[in-house]
Amino acid sequence: MTGPRRRIPLLYVLLLVMVTVSVAPLALYHNRVLEISRMKLADHEQRLQTDTTRLLSEAIHLYRQHAGQQLQSLRRTLVLAGFAEDAASAKRSGQLRQVLEEHVARDPGVDYVTVLNREAKGVRAGNFQADEDPFVRKALERAFAAGTQRLEFTSDPLNISRGGENHPAIVLAVPLLLPAGPAGGHEDFRGIVAELISLDPIVDRLRDASHHGRVSYVVDRNGHVVAHPDVRKYIAGQDVSGIGIVQKYLEMPIQLRATATAPFEIAENGMWVEMLGTYSPVRDLYWAVIAQRRLADAHADMGIRDMNQQAMHLVLIAIVLSIMVSLLLARRITYPIHSLAEIT
Repeated sequence: MTGPRRRIPLLYVLLLVMVTVSVAPLALYHNRVLEISRMKLADHEQRLQTDTTRLLSEAIHLYRQHAGQQLQSLRRTLVLAGFAEDAASAKRSGQLRQVLEEHVARDPGVDYVTVLNREAKGVRAGNFQADEDPFVRKALERAFAAGTQRLEFTSDPLNISRGGENHPAIVLAVPLLLPAGPAGGHEDFRGIVAELISLDPIVDRLRDASHHGRVSYVVDRNGHVVAHPDVRKYIAGQDVSGIGIVQKYLEMPIQLRATATAPFEIAENGMWVEMLGTYSPVRDLYWAVIAQRRLADAHADMGIRDMNQQAMHLVLIAIVLSIMVSLLLARRITYPIHSLAEIT
């Protein structure tokens, strides 16, 4: 024979009902509010990142365009002054050096400028010793090779050390050409004009745009750093193609690349962190401005963390009140029953 069934005490039943009735609507309302807040957060952060990357992209385009125009202007000056005939001429080297030094003094973005003749010999000016930097020297060699093909040249991003600190830069070069003779044909190649352009002004703009956990930086078509606000951790040429938002940029065909935002994850201290990132291509360059931010930081800005804490406090208060009310009701309901049982 089986023993009598054990009934659940009425107090427990009332307690369960009261807690469910008081807490369940609160939890459903809280989850709905959080869902709406997250949607607004994603939209707000996306607009901020889109505006930031587009503004930075346009600023970088204008900076690169200005550098190119200044280089073209210098070339025209050299050709008109007759320096293109032979940049290594000992007779006019002093005059040429003075022209180059004045050019560097007028443009703080130029760290170094050189004019080379057809034998890659010539005159230089500036505060940087290019001969002592193997990467800059190699870039100048490629620039000269491009010049012999009558092509303009833009190097990959370079990291140069100055004053114990890292500075991003690029080499720009244009060929020195003289008009073809009466017989026609190609223009006469006489050498190149090359400059080492500092990207420090771009770094300053990136630092201004990087705050509240949002970081903006520039990458090239290979996913290598062009400029980053943290020059100690990320130097020019460093490979960051493993970052999710950079991967998404590289996966897009060049002709279809446009500003886009996407969620991704990044590993930090052995844990995966949810991120939101945006990329915006730079006109006339195979570069892109990247902006990224932890979703947790964005949640903090929108007050979601505070909302969670307040909701937990309300839930705890509701549970305590439910227990107190349940105990009171249970005693009022069970008291007559116990009294009747004692009389009988």
